[in-house]
Amino acid sequence: FIEATNILNNSLDNNDKIMILGDYDVDGCVSTSLIVNFLNKLNYKFFSYYVPNRFTDGYGASLNLIKKLEIQKPNLIILVDCGSTSNATVNYLQSKNIKTIIIDHHEINKPYPKANCIINPKKTVDYSKFDYVCASFLVYFFIDTFIKRNKININFSQYLPHVLLSSVADVMPLR
Repeated sequence: FIEATNILNNSLDNNDKIMILGDYDVDGCVSTSLIVNFLNKLNYKFFSYYVPNRFTDGYGASLNLIKKLEIQKPNLIILVDCGSTSNATVNYLQSKNIKTIIIDHHEINKPYPKANCIINPKKTVDYSKFDYVCASFLVYFFIDTFIKRNKININFSQYLPHVLLSSVADVMPLR
């Protein structure tokens, strides 16, 4: 989480163009919404988001979708509820010098995508005991970590019911 907060801090400091790419299910939409709301609370203006259309864009962070979105010239793309198996897409973004953060809870295999940071409890990480949480839960923790590390006076807990809704809709265990 700390590495991802450093990347976001850098992007905010540089007024980088940030794109959030979510999934089209409840978890992906809530994850996207959490980051959008957070950036709005920071009064950050240089961002956009995209939730793919299931029928025209397909599933996940496909290379075709990324090539379609790169015309917006983002400096950082945050993939939420997708990206854990998008090695070719992440390699393409890296070749274009576009930083990537993946926040996902889906299965991930080695070799991991070469993103700048991957938050996924299904990797070999010290928080792997949380492998039962959905992406919006991870996004919430990421934002909470960012708020605490930067000592920002924002109460983000009003979004916890959305995380709960997302957990239920994604059929995650409630522990």
